[in-house]
Amino acid sequence: MSSVTTTTSSTRKPMGNTTLPYTTESTSKVTKYCHSTPTDLVFVLHESGRVGKANFQLQNQFVAKLVEGFDIGINSTQVAVITFASTVITEFYLNAFNDKIQLLESIKHINYSHPGLTITHKALRTVRNEVFTVANGMRPNALPFVIVVTNVYIDELRAVATDPKDVIIVKDFRFLVSIQERALRSACKALLRNTNVSSNETETTILITTKHTIATTSSPTKITKTMTAITTTTTSSTTTPKEIITLPYTSESTIKFVAKLVEGFDIGINNTQVAVITFASTVVTELYLNAFHDKIQLLESIKHINYSHPGITMTHKALRTIRNDVFTVANGMRPDAFHFVIVLTNGRSMISPVKIREAKLLHELNITVFAFGISNEVYIDELRAIATVIQEM
Repeated sequence: MSSVTTTTSSTRKPMGNTTLPYTTESTSKVTKYCHSTPTDLVFVLHESGRVGKANFQLQNQFVAKLVEGFDIGINSTQVAVITFASTVITEFYLNAFNDKIQLLESIKHINYSHPGLTITHKALRTVRNEVFTVANGMRPNALPFVIVVTNVYIDELRAVATDPKDVIIVKDFRFLVSIQERALRSACKALLRNTNVSSNETETTILITTKHTIATTSSPTKITKTMTAITTTTTSSTTTPKEIITLPYTSESTIKFVAKLVEGFDIGINNTQVAVITFASTVVTELYLNAFHDKIQLLESIKHINYSHPGITMTHKALRTIRNDVFTVANGMRPDAFHFVIVLTNGRSMISPVKIREAKLLHELNITVFAFGISNEVYIDELRAIATVIQEM
């Protein structure tokens, strides 16, 4: 199974007009765990639509409290922050701040501004290819360290981390404050373990989670040799144009589900375009990507999709239609847009090997495929074969 091979990322400056419930309590309990070993620390923060602004602010406060436990400066610890969901934004690089007060103010003013789907592998790729570079402040003699705050399955966290013990789970964002000492202690212990190891060979990553939701990849990108996992729930999507194609199993509940997904996007020629196809033995293109640039009209069209062609499940035909007919410039596809497909199905597809081949052809075009299994009859291995992201419903 493949995933998107290109990373959409950008850098933004923190806004100065955002208020955050931020405190400056004594950090004497946590500072004793850390030392002055040069460290390049990157926070990877997940901000999704289901998180909400209030929880995102709690997450920022948690990050700020962790940063208070480190000595900040060119000869000690440097900090970078990126946020992610469908896309990745670099809030600031490692060499942006060498003054702790300015750094904490910048963290305090990171805005919850781009909700979307959870695609963790893009964030990890950005850390590896863009943030950990000499041009953006990485020091060859420093210990690379990553803290990921996300909401993926616990098995994925363990797969990303080199040490399964370095996974911290909290019930929800309100409990982040209860683990800040534990998180900092884990981080500093990892740094101490790696003090005598070349930084070119060792990177440390922490993941923090509040609950288990959509898995982002079947084989997460591993960017560290030492990783602590802590997961919360936060995501991000920018105004990068998106092409969304949905393949719903046509029932009233799934049509409502598709409509709710669409409501979360800005619709327009310069934002998100949506196409819908339905399938069974045959495939019907309900609407192409360039059919609607008005959200109200688009939602009305989705609401009136009828259950009109029952038959056996031939998923490969639907995937082929996407590749050959829907994702074409003539029907509204924009080459510079982010392309992804959402498949909703409730059964086993016929001619499975053909379906797998069609799915791979989509992957080779850098199209991300999300597969949702509806009912107990779904064959999870088939979903994994076609998707970069799967979810049971």
